[in-house]
Amino acid sequence: MPNPPSFPKLSLPEFESPSFEVRYDAIHRWPVIYAPARAQRPFGFNKRSSAECAEDDPFAEGREELTPHETLAFRNSDSEPNGPGWQVRIIPNKYPAIVPASDAALNLDTNGVHEVIIECPQSETHFTRLGLSQIKLVFQSYRNRLRELAKDKQNVHATIFKNHGPAAGASLAHSHSQLMATAFIPPVIQQELSFTAEHFKKTNRDYFGEHLLTEQTFRKRIVAQSEDFLVICPEASRFSFEMHIYPRSKETHFYQTKDKTLGAMAKVMLQSLMRLEKVAADPDYNFVLHTAPFANKQTPGFRWHWEIYPRLSGIAGWELGAGSYVNPLFPETAAKLLRNAEID
Repeated sequence: MPNPPSFPKLSLPEFESPSFEVRYDAIHRWPVIYAPARAQRPFGFNKRSSAECAEDDPFAEGREELTPHETLAFRNSDSEPNGPGWQVRIIPNKYPAIVPASDAALNLDTNGVHEVIIECPQSETHFTRLGLSQIKLVFQSYRNRLRELAKDKQNVHATIFKNHGPAAGASLAHSHSQLMATAFIPPVIQQELSFTAEHFKKTNRDYFGEHLLTEQTFRKRIVAQSEDFLVICPEASRFSFEMHIYPRSKETHFYQTKDKTLGAMAKVMLQSLMRLEKVAADPDYNFVLHTAPFANKQTPGFRWHWEIYPRLSGIAGWELGAGSYVNPLFPETAAKLLRNAEID
């Protein structure tokens, strides 16, 4: 097998500035050090292992007996639950981080739901190879499952995330994502809620609306835009080629999203990941949904969005110990490269 690609080679003149710079995330206040010279570092380790599904792939159609019983599935009308004939299938995680209240310890924060969304019946490793119609079904399955989980008051919040590749935390190559519904609000989401609520209280203005307007005015960090969505590389990107996908409308709960918006969401996510694969030599990555807690009816200034984190370099001692990040690629340059990528 040929060695997998390392960080894409970028010459210093391609950057907006070759100098060092520190930027602070507006909401979370973590510092990001931009150090362009670090993009030229040699790497002595392979960045990825072989991305192939195992011969005994437990997520493949026809092997349903290897997984827990499904909680939701899009399947053919003549097919039976927990058997072949499905397009997308959601199952409990066989090795959960959290468990339902009936199985949990006394610590209520361990209560919850941990599930796997199997994104296709065939043994496919890449989300981008599923096709737009299949990706639409995946996003519909996300929304529909969240609608069901929202009915249980023990579920306070839910996060959907995808780990693509071993560097991003994936243990199986078959294209899949995960869902965790918790009895608490994750700190990152709570900080976004608190910040946007305080901003609205002080200014009577929608923070994310202002943020998107600023990016549209500045223009240099926009990757793509459509009638429904805006894709940007955030000003304080922690990861090279990091992207955030925002709806233009003021939607706070992803589980309330309409079919038309889901279709547009599927298209913009597919195109964003195709751009990433093109310019960064098919990297491992995570994408994560940021959405409001189920019970929150008033979330002024907050809106659901997706964040994409390419894993071109690892999180190491500085990041873990200092709560800061080092990024060799300015977001303005990343956005330009992504924007100019030729995709089908």
